[in-house]
Amino acid sequence: MGASEEEWFNDRKIPARFLGHESMNRPLDEAALREIASGMPRGNPRMAIFPGSRTQEVQGNLRFFVDVFTELQGRHHGMTGLIVAASPELA
Repeated sequence: MGASEEEWFNDRKIPARFLGHESMNRPLDEAALREIASGMPRGNPRMAIFPGSRTQEVQGNLRFFVDVFTELQGRHHGMTGLIVAASPELA
């Protein structure tokens, strides 16, 4: 297995620190997750879209990601998706 991104940059004397994605790096509340999941779109296949954690990233990525999702949805009948915001402010 290769080095992590953080190691790759640090090995090249570029200071880096892994921050993760706010939506993915928090404690899991299983009860709340079940409640939220009951209201999510049903379908198969399913796709989660993570457009970024900074306003500029989201603005630059979101249209492209939605276009790609729309294209894939046209190829895969029944496909559903969900855009995951990194914070309530970005939502």
